[in-house]
Amino acid sequence: MSGKPEYDIFLTDEEVERRTTAFARRVGARVRELREMLEMTADDMARYGINRSTVSRVENGHLNLTVKTAVRFAIVLGVRPWELYAPSETSELRPKRGRSARPTASAVLDGSKRFRRQIGGRVRSLRAMQGISPIALSELAGVTLSTIIDVERAASNLRSSTAVRLADAIGVQPHELYLPTEQSGIRLAAPGEGDE
Repeated sequence: MSGKPEYDIFLTDEEVERRTTAFARRVGARVRELREMLEMTADDMARYGINRSTVSRVENGHLNLTVKTAVRFAIVLGVRPWELYAPSETSELRPKRGRSARPTASAVLDGSKRFRRQIGGRVRSLRAMQGISPIALSELAGVTLSTIIDVERAASNLRSSTAVRLADAIGVQPHELYLPTEQSGIRLAAPGEGDE
């Protein structure tokens, strides 16, 4: 056996849509939770440059966060972008009131570049951990090879539907693609570990 996971069933478009919606709802609930921890209202968010409609749509799972939007929310909420994706039951994060800032264009641009690099590195390391080549991941996930290369090189955003497909093919939950390695519960096996 090559160490590569074997799959009998690929996600249907309907299943991808269902999982993408569920993922957006979980992220939205996390955003709401963080905002409420800070005792901020949607009007408070608007004073920091994120309009009420966007807050409502994200929190209700009707708008998937792009990297830039995640960075904007993270700046206002005083957290790191990946913390918007971390399940609350695994996070010890407790933001403190008064940490909010108005996102500047340069802060959003710089933060977006860093977050895309983090996501790309994470996808690459999880893929490699499973022994899956970019070509095999493309086939397993039903995503173009150029998309995988762009994500891993931080040349493009990771769309939620793509995250769902990649996570399924790699064998992790979608939020795992956004977390830094040190924040993940996934442990890489040391060379020779598990060999008898």
